[in-house]
Amino acid sequence: MENIRNNEEAEQSEDSQVDLVNSSAKWRYMILAGVLCVVLIAATVAYNGLSQKYRPGQDDQAVADSAQTQAAVNTKVTAAPDFQVTDFEGNEVRLSDFVGRPVIVNFWASWCGPCRSELPEFDAAYESYGEDVAFMMVDLTDGYSETVESATDFVQQEGYSFPVYYDTDGNAVTAYGINSIPVTVAVDADGNIVSGYIGAIDGTAIEGLLEKIKKE
Repeated sequence: MENIRNNEEAEQSEDSQVDLVNSSAKWRYMILAGVLCVVLIAATVAYNGLSQKYRPGQDDQAVADSAQTQAAVNTKVTAAPDFQVTDFEGNEVRLSDFVGRPVIVNFWASWCGPCRSELPEFDAAYESYGEDVAFMMVDLTDGYSETVESATDFVQQEGYSFPVYYDTDGNAVTAYGINSIPVTVAVDADGNIVSGYIGAIDGTAIEGLLEKIKKE
């Protein structure tokens, strides 16, 4: 009888050890699964954050869709938010420096297809109206998908004469909440936004914007 009791106790001890091993394995699995879940969530958040800030392929679809809408940015006269950019020589330039003159502000980048399609029209408008209207062609110079060098090389290769300003610290983009390009804003001589467009525009639309700010 004592041998049977010892055998039963031994079996119960082995069962307990097996239960402990299985329980330990389950907890290790749950902890590992939790860690993987956290890693995946963190990776997703990081990817989304980067893709929102740097969108080198945005001209392929998102901006192309926006260009089709050509929706008006503003129908009321609103004070234009001031911003600071740099010119070709590295001098700081502000939108408010041009108060007293109408201004056409265009946000663009050399990698943006819709932007490239409208730049010849802006260059022609600058040639015709540059003495009376200031043109601020603001390049989104984020240092990744666009640099000062790449933007300058593009403008020189295309032979454009309009002045280019580099938004190297995102000051202009932040001031106007730009999340897709191109965007054009028409500012009158008093520093008020009169009208504008989201997406690529043609020469006729540019002429319309010029007429609005020249009349103010």
